[in-house]
Amino acid sequence: MPVSQAKAEERARAYTEAWCSHVPEAVASFYSEDGRITINDGEPSNGREEVAKMARGFIGAFPDIIVHMDDIRSSGTHAVYRWTLEGHNTGPEGTGSYVKISGWE
Repeated sequence: MPVSQAKAEERARAYTEAWCSHVPEAVASFYSEDGRITINDGEPSNGREEVAKMARGFIGAFPDIIVHMDDIRSSGTHAVYRWTLEGHNTGPEGTGSYVKISGWE
């Protein structure tokens, strides 16, 4: 089923809010039960529980994490979400440094 630009924008805004809520399960709720995400050619996080674990890791490393939606593009059945993450790496093994990382899903 094609994804409209308006629906893609609505979902992307809600996904961004989930990250900013600092609730890993809120992030994971955007994935299907068997959904997955792979970060930087690493091992995939498979299923909502693993996606929540991945999000928990980011939130733990960057307790003040803020995610910004930079852009969302949809075409046919696909969408690309561009984002910027920023925060201080003050988790248990953090440096305290401010980071600003951009990426896409």
